[in-house]
This record gives sequence, structure tokens and C-alpha cells, in this order.
Amino acid sequence: MTMTRTQPGRLERFFGPLIWSRLRRFRKIRRAWWSLIILSTMFLLSLFAELIANRRPLILHFRGHTYFPVIRFYSSHTFLQDGLHTEADYKALVRSEAFRKTPGNWVLWPIIPYSPDEIEDAKSLQLPPEIRLNAVPAPLKIRVDLRKDLSVRRVYGLEKGEAPPAKLEDIIPAPPADLLAAIAQRFENRDAPEFRIQVQTRWGRLEAELPAYQQQDYPRKKFRISLSPAKNGGQREFALVYRDGQWLGKDKDLIRQLPAATRQQLDQAVQRLLREKEETRRIRIEIAGTVYDVWLRRYEINFPAPPIPGKHWLGLDSSGRDVLVLIIYAFRTNMLFALLLVAVSQTIGVILGAIQGYFGGFLDLTMQRFIEIWSSLPFLYIIILVGNIVGRSFLILLVIYSLFNWIGISYYMRAEFLRLRRQPFIEAARVMGLPTPAILFRHILPNALVPILTFTPFALVGAIGTLTALDYLGFGLPPLTPSWGTLLAQAQDYTYAWWLILFPSLALFITMLLGVFIGEGIRSAFDPKQYARMQ
Repeated sequence: MTMTRTQPGRLERFFGPLIWSRLRRFRKIRRAWWSLIILSTMFLLSLFAELIANRRPLILHFRGHTYFPVIRFYSSHTFLQDGLHTEADYKALVRSEAFRKTPGNWVLWPIIPYSPDEIEDAKSLQLPPEIRLNAVPAPLKIRVDLRKDLSVRRVYGLEKGEAPPAKLEDIIPAPPADLLAAIAQRFENRDAPEFRIQVQTRWGRLEAELPAYQQQDYPRKKFRISLSPAKNGGQREFALVYRDGQWLGKDKDLIRQLPAATRQQLDQAVQRLLREKEETRRIRIEIAGTVYDVWLRRYEINFPAPPIPGKHWLGLDSSGRDVLVLIIYAFRTNMLFALLLVAVSQTIGVILGAIQGYFGGFLDLTMQRFIEIWSSLPFLYIIILVGNIVGRSFLILLVIYSLFNWIGISYYMRAEFLRLRRQPFIEAARVMGLPTPAILFRHILPNALVPILTFTPFALVGAIGTLTALDYLGFGLPPLTPSWGTLLAQAQDYTYAWWLILFPSLALFITMLLGVFIGEGIRSAFDPKQYARMQ
């Protein structure tokens, strides 16, 4: 039986048997291989983002005709004969009487029916009327000056508009005997220690305090009693939500236990807040024996808005755009920028490094000095300067960054070509009369691919991180372009908008992590020490 060897394919002939075997090793590194599959799948899906997230329907059947708005422009006049030749508002069209009352009309929307440039109308997002209640223990500090007959001389700390009491019973309806005895002891000009007691007042259960008293030459005509919340640590804040006529929250039983008069006062404040344009109202009531300042706020959608289940799963940014849609389109933008940048900069670096390494001598020395000068130019300042003069755009940013990003790979390619130019097979190619470009790119380059393949994933990760950082600083892509950096910059302005921090950061982290896993896999596959065998 004769054994026949399969002829190598074109890729294997280009890379050579050594590089090809290392690429096969890479496939055996499961973490790197699956990271490559996941990242590639995500990128391929993002190329069809218009079919995934778009405010235009995929298919629209209206009045017996079928339209494909996702790939073709249709004016409003096409559907409604209204004389408007601007793009049709498909969501308004689907809600219109003409669409709903005509039998046979139907529409197929993308999975996410929003575009990155679509600004949501806050009025369309209004949820059922909702009042949010936040109750905090009232910072009460009532000071009452009493006369000997227990009439009130003056009261400090009353709410604005609150009627002042005339006598002690107006403040403490049933004064304890111990409190009355302590007051009488002071008016009788006898020594008395500090006295504290919890009493039920018109403001709820408070702690009454009388300072220590020493006998004086003349009895005093008035004494001050202080009323404040008891310092027993049992007070706490709580929050509730009023929606569809009922209170929701873990502390909703506290509302049910309120006295009828207090419950009526709270209900009146809620109904008034729902009727009027006022957004916030504060009332002071007693709950479970403690006086609370109750803040009632009518909840309305404001931008940036938190996630809305069933509609905007990751929330809205400061302009009213869907964050999930922005993340999807920003991923495509970042990947395209990184791939184009790496392709252009690697090409420039390979060509210049090959020329330096192959020819050497004075040309190599001159180009090295030029690279040293070029690498010392401030990249960020040039980006800012060109952006202010020409304007920001994807192409300008790509060109400027490519002009500075090739330097690193050129050093490695120069070293590889310096090493390989004296090899016997290169000398043989020269003797055979092959042209210099053929020697450089058909014979030397396939044997010098290790630096390119090793550093490409890390260069992709670096490009994505740099673009995000430039967008965050405001020197990257034009305004309104979907960008992770722009979302993070908005999160800095709206510190309460946790969704603008969490989701873009998570997308950036996952993308860069997959790129690092791929780079580590390639580095391990191309490491000769890991697969070396002692003879």
C-alpha cells in the first residue's frame, strides 16, 4: 500500500509549514479559539445591525402593497398622500387610523424597534401615575416656655403657619404626673436633677426634657421644656410607591395602621399632587409613634432614564436614545475602526520595516532617525489641532492615528528582515534574479509573520481602548455618533445614571477581554519553548 500526502493549500503554502502548524496549535487552545469565535460572531452580527435595531420596519404591507423600508427610502406621501416628501414616520403610520382600520395591513419590526439617532419622546414613556414617598424622622426640636399656671408663654420650632398652643395641654394632651411634679418642683425653687420622659404630644411621641435646676434666691417665673425625638435608635427611614390607588413596598403595612385622620391627610396630599403641576410636597405626620417628614414626589420620566422593562431594557441616555442600540452600533464602529487601523498601520509598518531591514546601511540609519523624530510628536495635541481645524470624522481620526500607530510593528519587522536577509534561500532568490518586491513579500515576509500575528489582537484591543478614551475626552468621533466613550462621559455628568456606567463598561470589558484571550492564545501557540522537545 502506497501512502499519498495531501497537497498543501494556498494558505498553507503562503504561511509555510511552520506557521501553519502553529495556527493549528492555536485552535487547540480552547479559551482563545472560542474567544475568536464569539468575537467574530458578534462582529458579523453587528454588520447587520440595521436588521437588528432600527426604527424602520423590515417589511410593511399597506393597502395591498409590500414595502421594505429598511433597505429603501419611502416618503410620507407614498403612504398617506399628504404631499410630504420627507421620510415616513413608520411608528406614527402604524398607529394611524388608516393603517389600523384597513384589513390586511401588517408590519414586521426588527428585534429592537429603535435607531441610534432616534430620540424618544418623554411623553410616550409616561408610566401610570406614580407617587414616590420617602419618610425620614422629623428633625423636631420644640422648645416651650411655661408659666407657673402651665400656660404657654412662647414656643420655638413650630412649622410655618402652625397655630401656637395656649397651654401645656394643647401640646401634651395628658401630661404624666411625673412631668407635672418635675415642673412644680422647679417653680417651687427646689433643687431638681435633669428629667427626661417620653410623652404623647400633638406631633407624636417625643421625649420631654427638663434641665437640672439649683435653688436660687428668687423663684423663676418661667421654665423651658424641650421636646425632641427619643434617642432610642429605633427610628428609621422608609420608602413607598403609590400606584393604581394602592401603596406598594415592604413597609406598606405602616400606612394601613395609620389613624383615619392621618390617613386622610396623606391621601389628600397624594391626590392634590396628582391633580396639580406641583412635583413635590412635604407633610409632617406621625407613623408608628414617630413624627416623620414625608416627602411626596410625582415620578416622571427624565433623561437619562433608567431601564424600562419591555421597552428600553438598558435605559436611555441624556438625549433620549436607547442605550442598548447605542452599544450595538458603537461595537460595530469600534471594531471597524480597530480593524481598519490595524490593517493600515500594520501595512505601513511592515513596508517601512522591510525596507529598513533588507537594505540596511545608510537608508536604515536615516529612517531610524526619522522614526525617532516622528514618534516624539504629541499625538493627542495633533488630534485636537486637526479636529478644531478640519472637524472630527471617522476618516480623519483613522488617518491621523494610522500615521502614528505603525512605529511599534516597524521595529519588529526591521529586526526580522535583518535576520532573514542573509539566509541561504534569500541568497538563492537573488542569484535567480528575482525582483526585490518578490523577495521581500513572497520569500521573507511569510517567514516573518510571527510579530504580526502575535501583536495584532493586542493592537485591536489598544485601538478600541484608545477610541473609547478619545470619545470620553471629546476628541474622538463626531457628536451623536454611537460611542461607548460618549456614554461614559454622560455618566460623569449624571452620577445617578448607573446604567450609563455599567452597560458601556461591561461591553468594553467583554470586548477587550476576548481580544486579550485571543492574543494570549496566539502567543502561546507561537512560543517555541512550550512545544520544544529535548533530543
